[in-house]
Parts: sequence; structure tokens; C-alpha cells
Amino acid sequence: MAIVRVQGNIRGTAYNGNVTVTLTSTPISGNVLVATTAVYDTETIKTCSSITETNVVWTKQISRTFAKGEIGIWFGVVSASASTTVTIAFSGYEFTRAVVDICEYSGILTASFLDKSASSYGGPTTPAVTGTTANTTQNDELWVGAIGCYSYAQSTPAGGFTLLDGALYTSISNGYLERIVSATGAAASGTTPTSATLYGGCIATFFASAAAGGAAVQKRRLLLGVGLQVDVWNLNKHKLKFPRLTPKTF
Repeated sequence: MAIVRVQGNIRGTAYNGNVTVTLTSTPISGNVLVATTAVYDTETIKTCSSITETNVVWTKQISRTFAKGEIGIWFGVVSASASTTVTIAFSGYEFTRAVVDICEYSGILTASFLDKSASSYGGPTTPAVTGTTANTTQNDELWVGAIGCYSYAQSTPAGGFTLLDGALYTSISNGYLERIVSATGAAASGTTPTSATLYGGCIATFFASAAAGGAAVQKRRLLLGVGLQVDVWNLNKHKLKFPRLTPKTF
């Protein structure tokens, strides 16, 4: 089973308040939700403070503040009987403009799921970039980038990513960038704003589950000691050690 985007992106916006996103369908237990959150304020820096949804545990994976805004990536683990209503709250409401995008995926680990992350900010300039991670540690992963741009829409995703959003809402755009990979590498992407602007970017990579081919690469039969045969899994993230014994593959 490969990594699959089940639904999304589903977009929500708000001016001076929480963002409420209504998912197209009830998320499936064992799947995950990924949200990119972009918020901007004309007076003081605002940040995304929480995401709440019945029977989904949401945690912030990475964020970057820029000018008077923030861009972030959140990860939600879905349990049985999850709600379709997602509420995104911010550190303050007055003068805030916010855009949130959410996608559901199958085939992603639901514990110890984050591999690498990075962030960037700058401007006024174009292109806008996510930052570049260290080399990832597993072949099969979901890479998600997020870029918040002040006053301009975004287009032209870089690095083999798909841009799922980037439309302007009042004075902020949220570039949700997605790439499903089957080889390790340094994750990075970017977009082209309509004009040079202030921006913040971040990127996170998530492990595929064993069922999606991410954890178990190959099954080996090892000969251990005198006539003892044991079947074990060779895992990407773990090294099996057998002191004083010489494994043989046959």
C-alpha cells in the first residue's frame, strides 16, 4: 500500500477570528491529517496556537515567523469516530488574516512520524523558499512544504512538488506543497509570488508506514550459531546486532 492523499486540500479562511474547516468526508481511523497554517497581522505577530478536532490529536511540527505573520505545518493522528469539523485558533484575533489548508493521507506512520524539517524566511524577494532539510533517512516518505507570502498569490512550485494552494486571501497566501517520494534526499521547495514580497517557509518529511513499504525494506533469513535459523526484518532505521555470532544470508 503506497502513500495516498485521501482527501484535500480543503481550505478555510478567517478575518479577525478562528478558522473552521469542514472536511469533505469523515477521516479514517489510522490515517493522518496534515495542515498548513498561514496567519498575518497588521499590528503584531500572530501565531497558530492550537488545532482541535474530535478524536484527532493535532501537534505542530514546525513553524516560522516572518514580519508580522507565521507559517506552520501541523500533523493530526486520526482515531475512530473522528469529526469532520476542524477548528484552528490563533494567539490573537484583532487584525488577523488567516488561511488554512488540510489534507488526509493513508500509509503514514502514526507515531514517531517526523523525519526531517527545515524553515526559511526573507524578503522582499522572489522566489519564496521552504528551507532545505538534511538528507532524509527513509526512501518512502511524504514531504510537505508550506510558504506564507504577504500580499501576493503564489505559483510555479519548485523541486518536483505539487502546489495545492497559493491563492491570496486579503493580505496572506498559503502555499501548500506536496511531494510523495521513493528515494532519500534533501527536501526543499519554493514558489514564485506574483511580486517580490516578505515570506516565511517551512518543510517537514514524514515516514511511510510498513504497509506502505517504508519501514520494512527486505526480509532476510539469517543463520545464527549452530543450526539455529531465525527470520528477522531488516529495518531502515535500526541496525540488528548479534555479538559473537556471524550472520549468513542463504
